[in-house]
Amino acid sequence: CLRRTAQPRVHRVQKLLQVGTVFVPSPELARGRSGRRRDLCCTLGESHAFVSEKHKCIRPLGLGLRVGLRRAEDEALDQGFKGFMIGAQTRAVGGNLDDPDLDPFWQMAHDKSAVIMVHPVFDTTDSRVLDYDMVNAVGRINDQTTALARILFTGHLTKYSNAKIIASTGGASLPYALGRLIRNFNAHPGQYADPREGFAQLYFDTIVFEPDVLEFLVNRVGVDKVMLGSDWPFPIGDMEPRKVIDDCSLSQRDKNKLLEDNAQALFKL
Repeated sequence: CLRRTAQPRVHRVQKLLQVGTVFVPSPELARGRSGRRRDLCCTLGESHAFVSEKHKCIRPLGLGLRVGLRRAEDEALDQGFKGFMIGAQTRAVGGNLDDPDLDPFWQMAHDKSAVIMVHPVFDTTDSRVLDYDMVNAVGRINDQTTALARILFTGHLTKYSNAKIIASTGGASLPYALGRLIRNFNAHPGQYADPREGFAQLYFDTIVFEPDVLEFLVNRVGVDKVMLGSDWPFPIGDMEPRKVIDDCSLSQRDKNKLLEDNAQALFKL
């Protein structure tokens, strides 16, 4: 999100929080000394806060180590952060956002109205994506879509409705595939939560690269639910994040919402 400044809007957008990484503790770290393990959620969160430490918006949070998690949450919110960035898999590779032992995390996010950005992880377990750098091009999309679909079907986003969830990478394939999730819901009556209800709770970034895709996303979810993103500084990110907004056919008023107004409203700036 952005910091208020007297600079013109075209320059102000450069002040946006550009979070490009997420720390999810690895199994190797999880097997480390117990004394060290207690502080990993806090110390590694501090070392990865970089730009967000300055702007006090989102702080990376590792869910892989449940030890010290609540302490990390409380400290970050007490320091003025608005929420957290978490991985779509919660134990480096493996683990789900709806794992029962994460219920206290979701309850905290609900109670504090925290902003939670979900970011896909680098998952190489599917050998088909090991060529052509498809771990980034395709694997992350699969990872994000699966993680988000699970918490739609479990009803997490309606149960913990005060939490504000940002689905990075434009929500991956979820906006396009929502009809398929609805069909699955209708085919199993009474077994799953209605994905439409959780989907309506989500926010999205603009990392879709093509103006017509951005227009589809805005039409699908509403202009108030989309905001500028980049995934900078990683090569798969959008190094010209304004361009996809400038080149789309939205009105200037709606473009301004994507560029800064929506982020200001979400983060209460």
